[in-house]
Amino acid sequence: MAIREVDVKQIESQQEALSARSDRVVADINAYLATVNQNFDADRGQQLLEDATDTITAINTARETPTALEGRSDPVYTSRVTEAVTNLAVSRDNTSRAREDLRDALNTAGTREPLAEDGTNSAGQIVGNDADSRTELSTVQNPETSPEQGDLAVETPSNVDGVTTRGLAEFDDIETNALAED
Repeated sequence: MAIREVDVKQIESQQEALSARSDRVVADINAYLATVNQNFDADRGQQLLEDATDTITAINTARETPTALEGRSDPVYTSRVTEAVTNLAVSRDNTSRAREDLRDALNTAGTREPLAEDGTNSAGQIVGNDADSRTELSTVQNPETSPEQGDLAVETPSNVDGVTTRGLAEFDDIETNALAED
């Protein structure tokens, strides 16, 4: 069967559509990877992984259609079909690389130490802030905590100010209060 102009146009149109789809999937994956450590969404990652796999499958199918195979050896349309098939291979390779990067990110998300620029690990921030507040000449304020009943309340307006104490804490019952009067 001889390949016709309409077949070549269909191959080229399919190549353009699949290349655009590949570019969109790669851009979505790259955007996801840029924020994966800030707000990890495993469901979104899996969805992107499926989109990439579906795109790669569609590209491979388009490259191996009987029309594309025949067009590569057609004396009239060889260069156009070969160019379309080559562009599909480039799109497939780009999508495959992005998919592998995504798989690596999904496999390692939550297992590495967060980067300082991530700024989303609240537990790490608390520990870091606490350590910063204990350094010499720090100006981080310590929150006032409720004293246990019968203990002296301690106020520390900041780490660089002196410590002041208040009177005894209030007592709920008379018997304990009597001990405080002694």
